[in-house]
Amino acid sequence: MLKNKDYDLVQTIASKSKGLARYEIYMKDASNCPDCQNVWQQLKEQDERQVGMLVDELKKHVEKQDI
Repeated sequence: MLKNKDYDLVQTIASKSKGLARYEIYMKDASNCPDCQNVWQQLKEQDERQVGMLVDELKKHVEKQDI
């Protein structure tokens, strides 16, 4: 069984990853609005960085066998 802190990391990674897939749809929907596309692109990049941070933290826990 995962510790709460590890479960929280896994759940947040999953949630943000699902959201990342939607940004492509949002950018396509905003094909006639470069400003909206820019907003969606920036949000996607922020979420990608956040997922990376979460994955790095989870890796630390796995390496320490602190799961």
